[in-house]
Amino acid sequence: MPIKLPSGKPATENETLLSGANSVSPEWYKPLPKPYIDWAKWRNVPRLELWQAIALSIGVDPVCQLEGVDRDYDRRIQIAKAHMCAGGELAHVERSPRLHLTPVTLSDIARLAERCSPAWDMPKEFPKAEAAPENVTPATQAAPEGPPAALMTKWSVKKPQRYGGYTRPLHAFLSAAQRDGEPCPTAREVVDAWLAEKPAEIVQVLPEGFNYYDSKGNTKAVDLAAIREAIKRMTHAR
Repeated sequence: MPIKLPSGKPATENETLLSGANSVSPEWYKPLPKPYIDWAKWRNVPRLELWQAIALSIGVDPVCQLEGVDRDYDRRIQIAKAHMCAGGELAHVERSPRLHLTPVTLSDIARLAERCSPAWDMPKEFPKAEAAPENVTPATQAAPEGPPAALMTKWSVKKPQRYGGYTRPLHAFLSAAQRDGEPCPTAREVVDAWLAEKPAEIVQVLPEGFNYYDSKGNTKAVDLAAIREAIKRMTHAR
């Protein structure tokens, strides 16, 4: 039986596959809608981690994978981190050793959005800015659990004998923390960081670990205990 194709304009030299399909028939290509955001939940959460609040500011639910989701995400989270210094809009927050995990309110981000020039475009459901807290000590580093930070920063990273699976991104993550003078990351901090920005070697980040590609391209799972042991093998105290 002959197939009847919809008529359309001739293809141009610079036309892409998607734009060409759309020019033939709008029904052939439709952008996928952004996932539904449960604003009734997020508006009633007293404090969120910074990366979660920034995700909401661009209209993306934090439960989604954020890698490559929007250029505005990377730009906004870098601006927010810069505003944690004295005189910044987020100078009053109690910073986490991992800045993207710093607890903030949606009102904090709304004030930051208004202060930026040009002001950020925000979802209409995003809460409006409220007055900044008064008589609050400027941002201080939150003391991590365990040994004092001064002791925890006296550590170094050992290069693995060979890279495979998730060892390369884990080694890079540990090296960056050590180079910046930060405490040795915990397994939980690794998972939280990769939840916000997943390395290419990782298939999926889960609440208690992640799935990764092995050297043969097969998918394997690893939990927090195994990540903790991998960190121990790659680091040692000085």
